[in-house]
Amino acid sequence: MFNKKTQTHFKPELNEYLKSDSMQSWYAKYSKNYRDALAHKIPLYVPPAALNDEEKEEYILLEKQLWDFSSLESILKNNEILEKLSSLGRACPFFTHSHDEGSKPLFLHAQVIADFITIDDIINKFCDYCIQ
Repeated sequence: MFNKKTQTHFKPELNEYLKSDSMQSWYAKYSKNYRDALAHKIPLYVPPAALNDEEKEEYILLEKQLWDFSSLESILKNNEILEKLSSLGRACPFFTHSHDEGSKPLFLHAQVIADFITIDDIINKFCDYCIQ
């Protein structure tokens, strides 16, 4: 719907809506950015857990222990260490599409709701202006 060639087939009212500041901002800053990342790069990244400062320190300590191969005893503790690592933190409410490209993390559930509302609005405008 944001393709200029496609827009030549729409009524002026729908094109005006699609060219509004709010729709252009949503499309350029969010929709196109994340759609392109999903279609051409890598899937969205939702971290397995969010850690507070105390959990972060414990995670770092446990990970060092996990990579300690100095004795058979330390190696045999790996399953226990992995269990402790996986129990740290809580569900992470953010997602991003890149760690390296300056991608802004977004709240997962809030963005899904915002996208649903936006897409519902687009569909309603399309029906209002194009189906008679």
